[in-house]
Amino acid sequence: MRFPALRAGNFIAALEVADWIGREGTRLPKIKTHKATAKRFKVRASGLVVREKGGSSHLRRRKSKRAKRQFNEYLNVEEFASAKRVKRLAPYLKKQK
Repeated sequence: MRFPALRAGNFIAALEVADWIGREGTRLPKIKTHKATAKRFKVRASGLVVREKGGSSHLRRRKSKRAKRQFNEYLNVEEFASAKRVKRLAPYLKKQK
């Protein structure tokens, strides 16, 4: 735990810590989300990172019905390093069903 006073159950010390966190200039900066990453990826409830298939945005008339239907599926990001990079670039991605 980050603050030992909170672990010990010391209420007064916990209030002092809360006051210290609330002072101007002492908070940690927010992490900026990489917007392109946030639009392209989702996180499942199990924590898996998933992505949509490419090629679904245009020229759909010439594609078969089966191919168009398969665009609705999501693919898991298999490579561990890539999934880790996505989570680092978009730390506030919500878990989806």
